[in-house]
Amino acid sequence: METIILSQNTRTRAIERSTEALRKGKVIICPTDTIYGLIADATSDQAIRAVIEMKGRRFDKGISVIIASIEQLSDVARPRPEEQPAMERYWPGPVTILFDAKPGLSELLTGGRQTIAVRLPDHDFCRALAENLGRPLTATSANRSGTKPAVSPLEMYADLGQNAGIGLIVDDGLIEDPTPSTLIRVEKDGIRILRPGRVKIEDHD
Repeated sequence: METIILSQNTRTRAIERSTEALRKGKVIICPTDTIYGLIADATSDQAIRAVIEMKGRRFDKGISVIIASIEQLSDVARPRPEEQPAMERYWPGPVTILFDAKPGLSELLTGGRQTIAVRLPDHDFCRALAENLGRPLTATSANRSGTKPAVSPLEMYADLGQNAGIGLIVDDGLIEDPTPSTLIRVEKDGIRILRPGRVKIEDHD
């Protein structure tokens, strides 16, 4: 299993090798601004299915996605005007927003619903990876469903199993705070918190 220790000297190589793996439909483990994620091409049903099977996740749960920029949001979602202030306030950062899904988006991502969970992380590596690939990425945590998020790539690899099919590990060190992102839905009358997380939404509007 190839592992790249992330540093200034290895960053370019890590992005190139990660992009190469993703274009081949492989799943990688890499850091985000909250926890390590199982990262795959979010436009490939084969890759998304591999992520779901690695996690032992139900197919109707859906998978959240990471984008490189606001411009990439239209690849997966149909943002509404009332969501703009939340994007400007909380992105980039550990806040996931539930949007109306783009028509035709894979049900493996949406879980068969009409919505998609998206975030623009405050982590330059995974944003650069989504930009280099030119497509959104899956953003689910790198652990089996029902288990606590691991805090290092080695823990995750052990949890998922040596035969899980991971294509590459990008190691950015120990995760000190494995609290997940805050999940919100912007309604016309304010913000609804669907899952408390790293960011406290105090005013709910």
